[in-house]
Amino acid sequence: MAEEVATFRAIADAVTGIVISELFRDSTPASRAAIAALAGDAAWGIYVARTGAQESGDPDV
Repeated sequence: MAEEVATFRAIADAVTGIVISELFRDSTPASRAAIAALAGDAAWGIYVARTGAQESGDPDV
């Protein structure tokens, strides 16, 4: 249970960092779709690294 909490906290921290960095970027910030894709990729990467998951469940992958 503690490992799951740590994993989801790491995901939340990474996604928050991505969103904040895009909001305060000096140049033109990325689109919402681009930010969502980046955040999703980061979240999935952290989840896989911490859990060893092999499949996303996404039929398009």
